[in-house]
Amino acid sequence: MMKVRFYFDYSDYRSYLMMHSLGAIDGVPVQVQWVAVDAYSLRALSGSTARGQTPLEREFLRKEALRFCEREGIEFVWQPDWIQCGTALQGGVWMMLYEAGNFEAYSRRVLESVWGRGKMIDASRLRAIVEEIGGDPERVFRDLDERACFQYQDACLQEALSDGVFDVPALVVGDAVIGSFESGDEILRVVLTEYLRTLPSSLVLSSLARHLMSEPREAFANQMGEFVRRSGIRQSVAVSGAMNMGRIQHTLVSPKVPWALPKTAVGMGVPCAVSAAKGDAVSMFSASREGAITVCVTPGVSVCEASAFEALPLASMGTRVWVSPVMYRDVLSLWCLYLEKGTLHSVVLGMDGHDLVLTGMCGQVKWMAVAGEASRDLNLARLAAHLGVHVLIRLDMGEGMSEAAGVLASAWVVEIHRAGGALCDMHGHRCPLSPGEVWTLEDSRTLSAPSTELWTPSAPRTLLLVEKSVSFGELVAGADVELACRGADLTVTTASQSSSISATRDFASLRIDDVILAIVPLSGEQLFVSELATYRLLSVFNRMPRKATPIFVNYWADLEFEMLEIMRPVFSAYAAMFLIPVVLVVGSQIVEIWLVNAQGVPYRIEKDDDCFTIDAQELLNVDRGYEKILGQLGTDSETFIARLERIEKVGKSGKEERG
Repeated sequence: MMKVRFYFDYSDYRSYLMMHSLGAIDGVPVQVQWVAVDAYSLRALSGSTARGQTPLEREFLRKEALRFCEREGIEFVWQPDWIQCGTALQGGVWMMLYEAGNFEAYSRRVLESVWGRGKMIDASRLRAIVEEIGGDPERVFRDLDERACFQYQDACLQEALSDGVFDVPALVVGDAVIGSFESGDEILRVVLTEYLRTLPSSLVLSSLARHLMSEPREAFANQMGEFVRRSGIRQSVAVSGAMNMGRIQHTLVSPKVPWALPKTAVGMGVPCAVSAAKGDAVSMFSASREGAITVCVTPGVSVCEASAFEALPLASMGTRVWVSPVMYRDVLSLWCLYLEKGTLHSVVLGMDGHDLVLTGMCGQVKWMAVAGEASRDLNLARLAAHLGVHVLIRLDMGEGMSEAAGVLASAWVVEIHRAGGALCDMHGHRCPLSPGEVWTLEDSRTLSAPSTELWTPSAPRTLLLVEKSVSFGELVAGADVELACRGADLTVTTASQSSSISATRDFASLRIDDVILAIVPLSGEQLFVSELATYRLLSVFNRMPRKATPIFVNYWADLEFEMLEIMRPVFSAYAAMFLIPVVLVVGSQIVEIWLVNAQGVPYRIEKDDDCFTIDAQELLNVDRGYEKILGQLGTDSETFIARLERIEKVGKSGKEERG
């Protein structure tokens, strides 16, 4: 079901203006759900600390609103002072509760009265509006229950927060939130896109094809070029319909709730064989096991053309998957051969530096292979979980992230490289794969063989103690920062300040002497949503002070030790991937802190009495972290820093003008 909600406040002029912008979607057959909320309460619940506006800022907002109304032909009366519409809100909440069919008409009339004609809503005006829409004003005033209205308004506020709305006006369309009243075209584009998703894809594609065919030749060529440019696909390739594979493009967007990882049942086991046979790829593929995933660890395998396999009796050979690391065009890549119903597919992942992801089926088991930068990206492990992948094959790039990938993907992870391979389960346990062995990957996705080893950090776990340091712990013990989980919030305390961070806030900035820390919170199981962590970190990079150091803080109300064991590979991988510290807070205690050394290797430090102490100089060196994240954004440090400098310059000029 398509979700379109309009959150507004009768006392907010922008809500009135966005009401008119909603006219852009009149031709789209969607139902917009109107939800009246108290903006002041919404901001308070979201942790927003909005400051008062200066007279210059109010004048700018007035002129901006008047320009929009003049352009759109909207009647508008500006209110020089903040206004209250408690009576209108109380009547609106009653309408949502008992006469939902009249609520939109009621709200339009209230907004028109307040902002179109400058008439405030009192009891007599409320009665007149109810009569205009065909309601019974006597029933409204007779049945008006402040307690019931308050409880329903609280439910509306919680719904707004769960939709990612922290201020009004806001139009929620699917996962998108639009907050500007001048976004009529954007509203139409987003709503139309979401509506088309609800239609059968064949209907949408055939209609689009007919529309493109009716375009002039030049316009048709331009549109095709735009498709190629924006999709990143250089050329179209014919692929057998029997093979469910292709490029998977992953975008960094805030994910959907809830946070639970899917655990799709496999239904039957699939063998995983490790081959160290000598010879060429053709002979090794011919000798691979039927109905199995075979990992080749023979060095020096060369990629050959598909025609080289034509001599094999492919029609009589059963389904199989054969994967090997290869050097292809001087790039370490992953070569995947997949045979199903006599059709052979050959794909090289990571060629030309492009990160490719391949998915396929081996019997009833869904597998995914990743290489290049994709094998370093934990977001791809989460993508595998969303796709219901049972076996994730990754080309190890020397960063030891397979255990974390197994936890996040809730799947088996087969790690391969030139020197051998390893098998990791969904709990982060690792077992080396020896040549000639055959493992059956059962649907429990848990290692139970005698050679199974629990994951442990390989790097040293020594405490860094220097003259200039930042310590975490209880303030009474002389620490600089105290972190504690209070219910669903994180309390951050220093000697001079205190802040409560809810799950909806991106970060809090703390200054300790000349060290600035940006606390990036992840509440509970949000830690497993690696794309959320990336999304938040990019937002913080764009907003925090230039010299600030970001720190992930994962806080839980309670946590069992068995769960901590599963989470440790994820902490380690986060530190290695983002090159920033990761702190675990359970209840009122800091449990673990993970850092990364100069070589990018993560390690866990030990407590010194009642405090964790870390080197502030190491924290300040975050340039490589920026470069790594910027690589995912498709930009470079120079362009990003220039953008920040322009923002700073605009901010300074604005302050000078106000001064």
